[in-house]
Amino acid sequence: MKPDRSMTRTLGLLALCLFGALASPEAQADSMLPRYRLEDLGLASKYDHNIQNPNLLWLSDGTVYAGGMPLDSTDKLYRKGEYLRSISYKNPPDEYVMKKDGSDVNLLAGIDPKTASFDTFSSSGKALFTKVGSQFVFETSTGQMTNFPTVVGNDTYSLLGINGLDEMVGTGWIGGERKAIYYASINSEAMLLSSLVDNPGQWLLQAGTDINDTGEIVGYGYDLSQPTYDGPHVFKLVPVAPVPEPSTWLVLGLGSLWIFRKFRPSAI
Repeated sequence: MKPDRSMTRTLGLLALCLFGALASPEAQADSMLPRYRLEDLGLASKYDHNIQNPNLLWLSDGTVYAGGMPLDSTDKLYRKGEYLRSISYKNPPDEYVMKKDGSDVNLLAGIDPKTASFDTFSSSGKALFTKVGSQFVFETSTGQMTNFPTVVGNDTYSLLGINGLDEMVGTGWIGGERKAIYYASINSEAMLLSSLVDNPGQWLLQAGTDINDTGEIVGYGYDLSQPTYDGPHVFKLVPVAPVPEPSTWLVLGLGSLWIFRKFRPSAI
């Protein structure tokens, strides 16, 4: 039985189109970036007395917390997965302490509190610190440090949250304006968080302050469609399913066309 050459050529073209669509760096980058739906959680003054710079965090029970709110359990605040941070009220503390369940080993014993301040940590055991001129992520299982400069040209950056998937959020003075930033991973470049939000309206996202393991982001900014004299509002960003890129639609369209032509009924 002879092979159907027209079918072979069509399948070859489909394979080339699919390879081109998926192999391009732009397509790969776009396919990995999340998209978000924005929810307004109300005025920042409901969460923190410092409304111009509220410290908004995800608790381990999935709720949003800030300094002006009651807390029924410190374990909710200082636990991420199997990791628990101990707090010392001495400034600076003698040492930073973070342990894994079932272990007495202090995973931060090598970090000098006199040269770095402990910011936050993730459920995968990565801790974020600030020192003069930069921040760094410390991998507790390997001891590896990844540095992030806080000043790049005329812009300044500050990381504020990291999750178990190594996504990070923060804020920066970029081009003279305060803007929320996002990192897809520890090794990625910073990008504006607002570029990932569907239908942002008139929101100005000033800071992403924390991100949880489901990818939800909390932060603050201004919705210019509402009065701004009461101060910033707290936002919550919820990941939504991505829409296929134009190249993906092309591949699907070609595939559908081939199936239609191959299996359409013959004329009688």
